[in-house]
Amino acid sequence: MLDLQRMDAVIFDRDGVLIEDLGFVHRPDQVRWVDGALGLLRELKKQGILALVATNQSGVARGYFGVDAVEETHLRLASDAEVAGGKIEAFEYCPHLPDGIIPPYNIECACRKPKPGMIHKLLAQFRLDPEKVVLIGDRERDVEAALAAGVAGLYFPGGNLLDFCRSALK
Repeated sequence: MLDLQRMDAVIFDRDGVLIEDLGFVHRPDQVRWVDGALGLLRELKKQGILALVATNQSGVARGYFGVDAVEETHLRLASDAEVAGGKIEAFEYCPHLPDGIIPPYNIECACRKPKPGMIHKLLAQFRLDPEKVVLIGDRERDVEAALAAGVAGLYFPGGNLLDFCRSALK
């Protein structure tokens, strides 16, 4: 069990953790928050713990949508979080997929989870001690990326995110 009092930041995967994974969510009107997610963001802000997002968005490389759609969706998430009394400090996303059809996104990169590039970028941007950061993801690749970056990784199996964190983090 991790001690939330020692944490400086929580990095969240997006789809399946903060919002429901409906398959390539790319429009603000598609956002459906996971139960407890907005309450958790409010609690983290109250405790002075940064909430950050690191998400693979291969729909860009697949040609399903552009980076502007990802960023518009992130603006909606940030706005919803603030209305609920929380805050998402930053979003990092990987638009790459080696088998994608849209250049320049059809490449092998260092940011697509399970590689730790996005996490390293967030750690550097906020000058975070990896030992005081936890990543919560709903896929094995999320936890692998966390461990590769030297941060704790928790697998979220679904359900209420606030309840999950209360039991997994003191």
